[in-house]
Amino acid sequence: MTNIEEVLKALNTYGYWVILGGTFLEGETIVIIAGFLSQQYPDIFKWYWVALAAFIGSGISDQLMFSLGKFKGPWLLQRFSWINKGAEKVLPIMIKHETLLAFGFRFVYGVRNVTPICLGTGGMRYLKFLLLNITGGIVWALSFVGIGYFFGEVISQFLEENKHAGIIAASALVGLFMLIWGVRKIMAHKKKKKAPKASQ
Repeated sequence: MTNIEEVLKALNTYGYWVILGGTFLEGETIVIIAGFLSQQYPDIFKWYWVALAAFIGSGISDQLMFSLGKFKGPWLLQRFSWINKGAEKVLPIMIKHETLLAFGFRFVYGVRNVTPICLGTGGMRYLKFLLLNITGGIVWALSFVGIGYFFGEVISQFLEENKHAGIIAASALVGLFMLIWGVRKIMAHKKKKKAPKASQ
């Protein structure tokens, strides 16, 4: 059995669990990749099961974060500085657009994990958050699986039409990862430079 066959076999056995676990933590990237794989390997990954796994993992995670905010919100804000910093960004939006925020926070980079905690701490009703979490989660899962699936379609067509497309696609992928890595390094460096100024 080749390495590729072994990988595909592992994906066939554990793939949906990996997606569920990845989205439980925080996983736009893993959902897009899974959507891409569902287009490339439809016998192994069904796009609708991918979307369901992403929805369940994300939904359970965010519901737990909301419950933590309900019962331990003030303690969490004092204990963890990253939650406190995130809350400073979320609070102005939460005051004006609480319902919209609860529906669409998954699409806002940098505040996804903090927002359910803030909403729970702020006193949003459990049932209201549950309904918005479900509807927002469905839209989020379908959107990011769709992005990955569409990307898979484009890549497949490109590979069929271009002789050296494999090399070009691999180079582009490496370039993309390098770009993301570089941007994150720059952002992290800027945050470090701002931190001493804020403490003065």
